[in-house]
Amino acid sequence: MKMNHRANLGRLIKLYRQTNCMSQKQFSEMLGVSSVTLYRWESGTDIPCHKSMAALSKFIPHIYG
Repeated sequence: MKMNHRANLGRLIKLYRQTNCMSQKQFSEMLGVSSVTLYRWESGTDIPCHKSMAALSKFIPHIYG
């Protein structure tokens, strides 16, 4: 995945979390990942694996689009 796609994905995840007044810890627990992992996604350092994308899609249905 290109860096700009990572950054866009990270912004989308962060926007969803903040819009729903959740901390990284709260949202990461809901997703079954560590808060460090969530931070890496939001910062564009890393991207979610397929399993994590499926978990994210339960909260952000258009994430695959």
